[in-house]
Amino acid sequence: MSTSAPSGRSRDQRSLDTLGTQLRPVILALAGGAVLMIVVVLLTFTETGTAVELSAVLVFGLPPLVAAWLLPTTRLKPLDPGQRADPAEAARTLRTSSMLALALAETPVLVGVVVSFVVGAWMPAMVGGILATAALLSLGPTRSRLDLWKDRLEANGARTGL
Repeated sequence: MSTSAPSGRSRDQRSLDTLGTQLRPVILALAGGAVLMIVVVLLTFTETGTAVELSAVLVFGLPPLVAAWLLPTTRLKPLDPGQRADPAEAARTLRTSSMLALALAETPVLVGVVVSFVVGAWMPAMVGGILATAALLSLGPTRSRLDLWKDRLEANGARTGL
């Protein structure tokens, strides 16, 4: 029986790659849900809707998108340089920020579906779905985005251990 430790990262250590891999199914489920909601609305209604209904989707759907875009700059504060590196806590912070950004990015499709069912038209859900799907795919936890967020945590010289 060998008592030597395996080389490389331990199984418990977090990395940005594993964090991105864990979040990928979430983004695919949210984007797939947005597409399914649009399909249900398209199969339910034949009217297109008016400009007022579309503007309601934009008025109530765009602010959460802006919040999702700005979330990392407001939520991710640089860590204290004297603090000991805690990869689990850093991964939890990045995961929570990603989930909040994704939840905010899905808001336009939800607004669009509600407006569609209230007015009986398919176009509000389509516009909301396009906005939400684009936001989900562009704000998703890619390696480069997670690197930027990690750099934001390490801005004062602290290390996250990721």
